[in-house]
Amino acid sequence: MSRVTINPGSIFGAGTDYYVLVDASFVESTDGSRSGNDAITDTAQFTFSTNTPPALVSTSPIDDATGTIGSTYLSITADINIYANTGNIYLHKTVGNTLVETFDITTVSIVNDTITFTPASPFEAGVEYYVLMDAGAVRDSDLFAFPGISSTTAFSFTADTAPLLSSFTPILNATDTAKSTTVTLNFDQDVQAGTGDIKIYEVGGTLHQTIDITTVSFSNNTVQFDATNLDPSTSYYITIDNQAIYDTDAGFWFIGITANNVIKFTTGALPTLVLQTTTPAHRTANIILTASNSVGAGTGNLYFYKADGTLLDTIDVISAYNAGTGEISINPSVDLDPSTSYYVLYDANIVQHNGFYNTAESNTATHTFTSGAVPYYTAVSPTHNTVHSNTTLFVQFTFNENVAFNTGVIVLYKGDGSTVQSTSAGGSDVTIVNNLVSTTFTIPVNGGGESYYILADDDLVRATSSAMSWGGITSVSELNYTTTAQPVIVSTVPSDDTVELDPDTDISMTFNTPVVVNNSSANVYLYKEGVLDSTYAITTVTGLGTTALALDINVLDTINPGIEYSIQIDSDALKASSSSFEYAGISDNTTWNFTTENQPVLTSTSPSDNGVDVVKNPTISLTFDQNVIAGTGDITLFKADGTLHQTYPIATVSIVNNVVTFNASNLDPNTGYYINIDSGALTDTDAGFDYTGFSDTTTFNFTTANMPSVSSSAFHGSAEPWLIDDYTIKVTYDQSISTNAGNVVLYDGSGVVHQTFNVTTLSITSGNILEVPISNVLQETDYYLLIDDNAVQSSASGFNSDAVTDVNLIRFTTDRYSFASTITHGVGDVSITFNGGVGYIDWEGDGLGYDIYGYTGTFTHTFASSGTLSVIGHDNSSQTHFTNIQINSTVVTDVEIFDMSGITNMDQMFMNCTALTTITGLSTSNVTNMKNAFNNCTALVTMPSIDTSSVIDGYPVTGFVQTWSGCSSLTAFPLIDTSNVTYLGSTWSGCSSLTAFPSIDTSNVTHLDEAWQFCSSLTAFPSIDTSNVTDFSEIWEGCSSLTAFPLIDTDAGSQFVNTWKDCTSLVCITNVNTTHSTSTWALFDGCTALVYPDAYDITLIHQAYYDPVTQMYVYGANWVNPNPCP
Repeated sequence: MSRVTINPGSIFGAGTDYYVLVDASFVESTDGSRSGNDAITDTAQFTFSTNTPPALVSTSPIDDATGTIGSTYLSITADINIYANTGNIYLHKTVGNTLVETFDITTVSIVNDTITFTPASPFEAGVEYYVLMDAGAVRDSDLFAFPGISSTTAFSFTADTAPLLSSFTPILNATDTAKSTTVTLNFDQDVQAGTGDIKIYEVGGTLHQTIDITTVSFSNNTVQFDATNLDPSTSYYITIDNQAIYDTDAGFWFIGITANNVIKFTTGALPTLVLQTTTPAHRTANIILTASNSVGAGTGNLYFYKADGTLLDTIDVISAYNAGTGEISINPSVDLDPSTSYYVLYDANIVQHNGFYNTAESNTATHTFTSGAVPYYTAVSPTHNTVHSNTTLFVQFTFNENVAFNTGVIVLYKGDGSTVQSTSAGGSDVTIVNNLVSTTFTIPVNGGGESYYILADDDLVRATSSAMSWGGITSVSELNYTTTAQPVIVSTVPSDDTVELDPDTDISMTFNTPVVVNNSSANVYLYKEGVLDSTYAITTVTGLGTTALALDINVLDTINPGIEYSIQIDSDALKASSSSFEYAGISDNTTWNFTTENQPVLTSTSPSDNGVDVVKNPTISLTFDQNVIAGTGDITLFKADGTLHQTYPIATVSIVNNVVTFNASNLDPNTGYYINIDSGALTDTDAGFDYTGFSDTTTFNFTTANMPSVSSSAFHGSAEPWLIDDYTIKVTYDQSISTNAGNVVLYDGSGVVHQTFNVTTLSITSGNILEVPISNVLQETDYYLLIDDNAVQSSASGFNSDAVTDVNLIRFTTDRYSFASTITHGVGDVSITFNGGVGYIDWEGDGLGYDIYGYTGTFTHTFASSGTLSVIGHDNSSQTHFTNIQINSTVVTDVEIFDMSGITNMDQMFMNCTALTTITGLSTSNVTNMKNAFNNCTALVTMPSIDTSSVIDGYPVTGFVQTWSGCSSLTAFPLIDTSNVTYLGSTWSGCSSLTAFPSIDTSNVTHLDEAWQFCSSLTAFPSIDTSNVTDFSEIWEGCSSLTAFPLIDTDAGSQFVNTWKDCTSLVCITNVNTTHSTSTWALFDGCTALVYPDAYDITLIHQAYYDPVTQMYVYGANWVNPNPCP
């Protein structure tokens, strides 16, 4: 298929219909299949139409628009997308058809169907414009040209008007403007910031403030900014640059303000204060300061002075300011003195008005006033310190000027401060007539003999001329009165609370002042046991008109003893003869009461009733409430079972005043007794009333003391151990005792007497312990102790003891010991470890008893003071054998051993007893192991000779391992048997005080490593057999005092590490054979005084060396000193 393209010779016309005709054979096929085309002659066969050219659709602003923006873009919109071609757009003013600006079409913005262009200069406000456009300036995509705009009315518009200022605050010529105020400008349209400033000038032309337009607030048509720090009482005006503000629609500039009378205002004045009170009406009245204009409180103080410069008050303005009135009130903390000048000063800034603060006031003459004169009384009636005899007290004050009531009270007080009467200003009991103030007080009828004083409030009255308040009466000593004596009874017969009163006594009373009848109907009353007995008219009293009055009462009971009476008197019965003050009377049964004489009463006894522990021969005493004498009858003493023990006729007993005594004798122990007294056996010495006596078993009874009895002995049972064969048995009684007569006998279990003691030869300790010093007792033997009847007696009661006849009461069996010792200790802890058997410890060491510990374990006690303790260990057929004990303490100083026959193992027996200095009684013939036995006993000075023939080897568990290691105070050492051991490692290591050592048997020993290490005081060493010793390591290391060494056999040695290291005094040594050594190291290291022969290779003996040929360490060397040590 082939295509034929026709290119017309001219451009198609826009919006035009076209058709095409084609001649026949216009084209033919190239392959010859057809000779040519058919002709197209029909005008309707091949037709088409061209598009219409772009047409104007809209403009911005629209045609004939008004209120158009002042400086923004213009736009033209077509009906299809368009493109720049050639030509211009023209902007004209309508008036005069003036061309404003030409826009080349290639320089404007064309986006899709819209052309946008922006004038270079703003539109003029209110001016009409139109836009023209060349035809063909733009085209569509088919190259059809836009016909252009040629009509002056097709795209015309009118620009908007410029903004106008419509109102502002502060308003023109405003006054009293604040120091810092917000200026508000209202325009006729919405505005926004341009460029430029707003300026505030003083009217004189001085620039006060410049405000950049970009810093002010714009909201729609309102502009606001702050005028700050304005001066008081000053006129200001405001200018605005002409491009500082423009409208938001058209962009037209506000014309600005340059004149000084457009926006103009005046600030307010500084506030000033004026004193309103020139003469305060009251001494404490407020002093008022008002301001020249409305003010608020600032900060600072006001100062209130006396005219002489005395500062009276400093007042914070906050507390003085009244927000309601705007006033400042000074309420002085002290009363103003009358007729005195004062002034007020104050700080700057205490008040403010519209931000303007006052200046400080320092002129003492600005705010000054003089207080008014105080009224005062010139006379008072009755005068001060007057004695008053009436119950009505009329007081009148004469003042120096006329006065009137104010507020307050005038009060009459008793001398004790209690209020008698209070009268208020203006009350019915106080009146004012000109300068006379009168008041009436009523004193109670019982107010005689009292002191009174008057106080009055300072505001009670005021001067009518100045309104200055009276100072009142504030001192309790300014106006005092006393009243004549109140009648009171000063004494009575009988006196109040009298007992044992003779019934025939006359009744009378004495007053402090003469008295007379006040109320003839009044009475005197006599009460008997609280019940009214008799009534007597007051007129029957004798002695009226005097101070001594007698009552005609002679009806007191003379038969029945001990009756209580009381007298009462009506309160208005009597009054003072010289005044109106009445006697208060007696209205109770306690003010004046008395009791007639009673019969004797037993108040106490000795011994006391129900007494116990009464002695064998007591003195009995009976104490009565009054003096007694013998009557007729007996006192009898009975046993509790009713058996008569003794009779005492009343005439035979001792009576001294109110005490009756007699002696009882030979009372039985632990027995109850009671005493009876016959009625009439005793009578009182005054009224002759008989004592009623008693005949029962309970009024006076007692029990005698027990006889002494054994409560315990100094052991806990038949298993109690005994330290030695001599021992003191301590028999404890239940009370204090003394020896009397008889024997104490010790029997063995078969009844044979072992020892007899006369009790008078025995000692008593602690008051109740009888000590029996037994001796020569046998081990594993049964013993008991018996005591004769009456052997001891009670020290307190005198009762003798019963015999101890029970063979099981004080009975014991001695044990067979394995170990027994006494240990001396200081302050601190002592620990005892038992291994097997049964162990006992008497921590107190007093022989009074042992604590039983079984069978294996460590037991510790803390001692607060020095002392001794006892330790026993023994075998028991039902338990394991007691073979080992360990004492571990840094405060044990001495150990005395009585028996250690059962000890076979001394492992750690005294280890770390660093305070131990002495050990006695060591019996070691059965000991097989002494490992660590005295290890670190640093205070041990002497080691006693001991039998070690049974010690056997068992390294490292048994033998002599470290036995005396660390015994740094040992200076000498005994010869011991070491023939059975092969190991003596560290046995005497650290015995730094040893100066010599015996030649012990070491023929079987193979290990001597560290045996005498650090024995730094050894000066010589004995020759010992070392032929079997293989380990010579560190044997004499640190023996710094050794000077020479004997010939020893080292042929078997395999270990020679540090053997004589640091033997700093060693000069000579005879032979050392290390040929069999597997470890020779530092053999003589530190032996600085050792003289080496020429043939001796120090490198071979001192330490191993490296042989570079064999590339091995060489350990052996055999050296024989050709010059043996002397």
